[in-house]
Amino acid sequence: MANIDIKLSQSIVSSGLLPDWDLQDGMLADLVDAMTIAASTFPDRFSQDATWSFDGATARLSFPDGSYQQFTGVSLADPTSLRGTATATGMQLSVPGAASVVETGRYSFSYEIVNNQLFVRGTASTVTSAKIQTLLSTSSPDYDQTLGNVGVELRGQLNVDASGNLDGTVAAITLAADKFIASASLTGSFHVSGNAVSIGDGDGHMAVDGTLAGLDAVFQDGSHASISGIAAAVGAGADLGAGLLTDPALLGGNDTIRVELPASLQGSLTIASGAGNDAVAVGGGRGQLNVDAGAGNDIITVLSGSHDVDGGAGLDTLVYSGGRQQYTVASSDQGRVITGSSGSDLASNVERVKFADGMLAFDLDGGAGQAYRLYQAAFDRAPDAAGLGYWIDAMDRQVSLRDVAQSFINSGEFAQLYGANPTTEAFVSRLYSNVLHRAPDQAGYDYWVDAMHGGASKADVLASFSEGGENRAQVIGIIQDGIAYTLVG
Repeated sequence: MANIDIKLSQSIVSSGLLPDWDLQDGMLADLVDAMTIAASTFPDRFSQDATWSFDGATARLSFPDGSYQQFTGVSLADPTSLRGTATATGMQLSVPGAASVVETGRYSFSYEIVNNQLFVRGTASTVTSAKIQTLLSTSSPDYDQTLGNVGVELRGQLNVDASGNLDGTVAAITLAADKFIASASLTGSFHVSGNAVSIGDGDGHMAVDGTLAGLDAVFQDGSHASISGIAAAVGAGADLGAGLLTDPALLGGNDTIRVELPASLQGSLTIASGAGNDAVAVGGGRGQLNVDAGAGNDIITVLSGSHDVDGGAGLDTLVYSGGRQQYTVASSDQGRVITGSSGSDLASNVERVKFADGMLAFDLDGGAGQAYRLYQAAFDRAPDAAGLGYWIDAMDRQVSLRDVAQSFINSGEFAQLYGANPTTEAFVSRLYSNVLHRAPDQAGYDYWVDAMHGGASKADVLASFSEGGENRAQVIGIIQDGIAYTLVG
């Protein structure tokens, strides 16, 4: 069951900088590469100009330009030796005015001190978290005036050998950009593999696959995007941008989806909510934001704008905030066109429309049409809105037409029209008179009398007259543009 809540401003959509969450081929592929390089082998560091210090747990290499590399949680196999092996649990690299990298995990390395110069070579490492943050000044030619400084962090377990071969999993990735993204995170299980040396030389690319479980992004202007409860495959060719909304296979449960977009989009978008009883709300898009609700009893709320809404199979309801008189409803070859102050919506395979002050049903062959025809058949009148709503609700809850007919027969109004306990012959005659408004033909009369003598109940026969072709023809002109009723509850 997915939960999706997206609201984007015009400036965010028009920027062209919406993140491509594709970990294999998109923006984050480059970020994973950069983080992997930073989190790979314990780097070889040597400089004639570097100074170093060690206080028993922290080793620090300092450089004349103010940059430094520091290792924490250091443990020497032999604290008295000038060469040997050691481990560390953290690393920090800082280059003033450029970037900083902070890592945690377990690092194994060899070292040698010659003429007070420190030589270090990594042998293996397991990185559990790594964070890189750019620290560029606004006057730097590398500073992005749109994004600002960018920070990225990953958490998981990445195992690296001395040759730079990396293999592991990432469970979470977070990022931020001073001027664009306040915070963003991706969760799931991502398998990462590659060779950091080749990638660092520009000869390779980190391979990423796995499953994306969710993402959450808050932009600096208050726009946001939140998706959870999904299981999207990550890999080459996977669409982890708009594809998270347009692939019905990802949204096969009872999903809750709310998408509000600005008037101008860079292309059309159809939310495909797949099978299940979904709750979908859409706003904006100026005719380019649409809904394919798939199978299930779906509720689609129109917040604003114009949309094509295909309810798919099931009992689907389109919801508006205004009263019935604020909208016009017209029929078209494709469905129903509902027009209000903010736009026009084309509804196909939508059985119900809910307004602030009442309901309109289009399922003329379903429960709404059956209930209306039964009123006309049983009582020779149009139904009252409240009573009709009660019986539509009952039939929506799978109460059979026969059982509803029996309830009508048990009513006082029915007794007034047909008599308290009419004979079979009198009952059939009254049906012809009240339902079909004509005298019975002999063959038809004999058929129904024989059927009741053979065991057919009054409810069975009333339901058959109600759904017969003559009664349908009498009411179709009244209900073809929708059946108004009052919603129960």
